[in-house]
Amino acid sequence: MDKLRSDTGIEILGVSNSMEGVCENLDDRLTGHIEETDKRIDRITEELKAKTKVLEIDLSRHVENADSDIQSLKQELIQTKQQINTDVCDKIAVCNNQIVVEKQE
Repeated sequence: MDKLRSDTGIEILGVSNSMEGVCENLDDRLTGHIEETDKRIDRITEELKAKTKVLEIDLSRHVENADSDIQSLKQELIQTKQQINTDVCDKIAVCNNQIVVEKQE
């Protein structure tokens, strides 16, 4: 019986040592995976920051161009209105002159 206890104790110590080795190995592998994942996340974060900055610059340029186009269109509209008003006034003046001439005749 003592022999069985002694053998069992030895086996338990052997299994315990094996489990410790397996746990340490798993811990090392997990630590490696965590470190690699952290590196990838950091790299992706930096890439996203860079792409966001590029998009921000592009959007700012687009807004500036759109504002410039709007200003140009407003100016063109003002000029067109002025030209139409001038043309209409000129035609009204011609008509009024014709009316005056016809009344005088």
